Amino acid sequence: MDTTATPLPLIPLTDRHRHHPKYLEIERLIREHGFVVLAEHPDLRHQLQYLQRRRLLVPMCPGHLVRAGTEGDPDLRIRVVSAWHPDGVLMGAAAARATFAPDIDVPVVVMASTRKRRSPDGVRLVRWTVPDEHIGEHHGLRFTRPALTALDLARDDDGATIDEVLRRGLATLAHLHRALRATPYRLGNPVRRFMVDDSRDIPWSPAERLTHRILRAAGITGWSTNLRVSLPQGRHGFIDVAFDDLGIAIEVDGYGHHGHTENRADFEQDRWKRSSLVADGWVVIQLTYRQLTEHLDWVLDVVRRTLRLRGKRPRLSRKACPAAA
Repeated sequence: MDTTATPLPLIPLTDRHRHHPKYLEIERLIREHGFVVLAEHPDLRHQLQYLQRRRLLVPMCPGHLVRAGTEGDPDLRIRVVSAWHPDGVLMGAAAARATFAPDIDVPVVVMASTRKRRSPDGVRLVRWTVPDEHIGEHHGLRFTRPALTALDLARDDDGATIDEVLRRGLATLAHLHRALRATPYRLGNPVRRFMVDDSRDIPWSPAERLTHRILRAAGITGWSTNLRVSLPQGRHGFIDVAFDDLGIAIEVDGYGHHGHTENRADFEQDRWKRSSLVADGWVVIQLTYRQLTEHLDWVLDVVRRTLRLRGKRPRLSRKACPAAA
């Protein structure tokens, strides 16, 4: 007995049409690609026109039809726009979603174009030539690489995407500087330049970036960031802000974990790290994003008092500190 389920049709048709070979081919194209390119299927012209008249297929870009009801799918729009304008380069949120940030909101697909074209609904074409070294390609999509993508988003997200690419190793501070130098005279570059300078201590989250700003503004020095420490059972972790010579660690969390959704593995790893640091003689100051934004005086008082207290005690020996890799 054949138990293979027949997939439900994506396009609601009458029985008379549903089994017609050409409508079956359209169904296959929609199922496999999400859209149909009119110019590539002249033999299906009449059937596609019929489906358009019935509003079962709608144009997302000129000559590119999608199933009605899928117009709001950002991933589909990114693929369709890239097929419609294969020489264009996805920028900003669209580039991020196509590469390293699948959940980022893409209200409008922004694409760099070297020629003048009319922008379809939901698309904004920007006349600009992206430097070749900052273009990536994958599965028919062309997009700005992570460093340039993060710079473009920095104007609106206060560096959150820069934090993400730095944390995940998708770009380095040197990559950000190179991307900025390679794209001079752009609108918004003063903001991008400020954000790159603001990233000089390598923040891995908005909460860490704010912590760095607060410490610098308060004139507190002698700290480093993202210090790698060895943990039991071959594990390792990173201290957000470390006064290594004094054995003081500042761990700052947003809602969830550093502003990101915390999973069970992250939760467990965090407890391994903090307990191990305390056992090795470190003082761990735990701060939240809300404390940084609403109780700044208290935060600075805690940090300064801890620095004074530890400064009066014998410094930790290197053997007492978790070994840095």
